[in-house]
Amino acid sequence: MPRLTEEQLAHRSNGMGATDVVEACGLAPWEGSGPMRLFLIKTGQLSEDDSNVDRERYFDWGHRQEGLLLDWYSEDQETTLLPGGHVPHHQYDWLWATLDAKRDDRVVECKHVGPGMAHHWDESSEDGIPRYVRAQVTIQMACLGIRLADVVASVGGRPPHIWTVGWDDELAELLISRALEFWKLVQSRTPPKLDATEATKEWLRRKWPTNEDRVLLPAGPEADDLAQKRIAATIEERKAWTEKTLADAALLDMIGPHDGIRSQDGEWQLTWKLDRNGVRRQRFTARALKEDA
Repeated sequence: MPRLTEEQLAHRSNGMGATDVVEACGLAPWEGSGPMRLFLIKTGQLSEDDSNVDRERYFDWGHRQEGLLLDWYSEDQETTLLPGGHVPHHQYDWLWATLDAKRDDRVVECKHVGPGMAHHWDESSEDGIPRYVRAQVTIQMACLGIRLADVVASVGGRPPHIWTVGWDDELAELLISRALEFWKLVQSRTPPKLDATEATKEWLRRKWPTNEDRVLLPAGPEADDLAQKRIAATIEERKAWTEKTLADAALLDMIGPHDGIRSQDGEWQLTWKLDRNGVRRQRFTARALKEDA
């Protein structure tokens, strides 16, 4: 469970950890994440602080909760946990994992899950962890050479729950092969495919820092096709925004003086509560959405 040392942080540019693999594979759920952001960080063109991903304070708070979760897990399972820390892969010197803790036969991964991510988790299912967590613990198992992992999580402030994840050869092979492809791009400084993140715009700014040739290019068929797609997407975006806003207004009117409203099957909920300034703020979550609307 120890925080990364300065040496380990410096080493991150020399390879990939389990969470890096998650992001390289396009599975990371946090805002702004993706292969391009990770590429810029790994090639030293962007720092974590400059990546426009406001995660540090959440990660710090989550880390503070890990000790409590591990204490609870140790007592619940009647077992003594071994220290985790940095574990390199036995075959690939560019791949490693940082473990919260371990037992003789399994990895133990802790998660403090806030309300905004709670819809990714399902405590009623043995398979109720998100894909990105499954990918993370799969890399951890691969590095440690173990075939079991326990994910212990407090979801949305609820008491901890344990999911046991078994080894999946096919998933491990797929994750490592994609991570290797990405790492080769880093080594050759070849950018990955453009994605829909701010990191892509940052890379384009660095690639083309000035507009010295002040000429408007005549658009060919490919550019015209892309522009028409953008126009159509903008129109749909405006329609969607109007529909979303009208739906919010109608739902808030239904809520009235109550805290919120929730579907009977738990697929979505909308709360409307007072903030510290006495102003009611809405919060919509749904399982079908990757993040809060």
